[in-house]
Amino acid sequence: MRIIRILSVFALLIVSKFALAQIVNLETVSFSFVPKENGVILLNHNQPTTMRASFTVSRILSGASGTWPNLPIKAEIVLFILSDVPNTVIDVINVSTSDWYGPTHTVSKTIEKDIVIPAGAVTLANPNSSIVARWRFYKEGYPSPYNTDGWTDYVDKKYTSMKLNPNTVPQTTFSGPNAVCSEGIYTITNPYTVSLENAAGIASLTSLGNNQWKVSRIGNTDGKVILRSNYNGKTFDKEIEIGSIAKGVISGNASLPLGESRTYTLALNGNTDYKWSVSYNPNVTWTKLSPTSIKLSTTGSVPQGWSENITISAQAISSCGLSSNYITKTIKFVNDRDPRLEN
Repeated sequence: MRIIRILSVFALLIVSKFALAQIVNLETVSFSFVPKENGVILLNHNQPTTMRASFTVSRILSGASGTWPNLPIKAEIVLFILSDVPNTVIDVINVSTSDWYGPTHTVSKTIEKDIVIPAGAVTLANPNSSIVARWRFYKEGYPSPYNTDGWTDYVDKKYTSMKLNPNTVPQTTFSGPNAVCSEGIYTITNPYTVSLENAAGIASLTSLGNNQWKVSRIGNTDGKVILRSNYNGKTFDKEIEIGSIAKGVISGNASLPLGESRTYTLALNGNTDYKWSVSYNPNVTWTKLSPTSIKLSTTGSVPQGWSENITISAQAISSCGLSSNYITKTIKFVNDRDPRLEN
């Protein structure tokens, strides 16, 4: 008797499930042909964003209320942007029996439609939102308990996050000096999160308000810093030289043969002056030819086959003083002559 009672309860639960189930149901929602980041749709700033919406819909074929394959299907999917009031309706997609391959198929064909998210759906002030698929179907000639014709209540089925595409935000521009001896004032158009990068021990940053920032040198340190505006991973940079900085590459032959001269030059744009020095060797003399070049010559006598490293250094001189960094080049002073070949 107890087994019969259990089976009866189980049968009642099955009947209740079919009676209360959503007989026509929105199954899947997806969006393509649009940039995404970790599944989040990226929207254009102040421009509409076009994408393709794809859906599948399912229906039951049989249940406690009878057989359903030949009953008509009428439904709609409303896409809207979730916001404060009012929500913005993007599109309404109609679904009908023709969206199925045949009466024995549970799941519909893929239903596709190109949609446009209007400009302003997300903004710099409110960069995040969601697109929602709202769903309902129409009962017409359905058996009990769906025998009251008319639309069902809406159900919000799928939420897809959207945010502002950082690659479309207005570009940051900087107005201010390229080099700073003590401090410099910078006006930034379209500033986002503003910071000073690579600046530890070199310079500090102070916000002055009204889109202005001050970069201040720390002590007598020299170096390059980056004034940066960052929006969600999209960065806009301005490189600033702090103090005096030696820069460039010293070009010239890698060896200096005994009895010959070589010229070594800094390849630079501009007329920066340099303080040159050459590591000591009694057989080498040097002359500064210009702010950015020197000539090395050799004298004296060293054994055949002898060699020694010599280091050339260039230290920048600017209105900010003498740089604390150097540009260097190491060359070999050599005697590769065979005295038997000389007269």
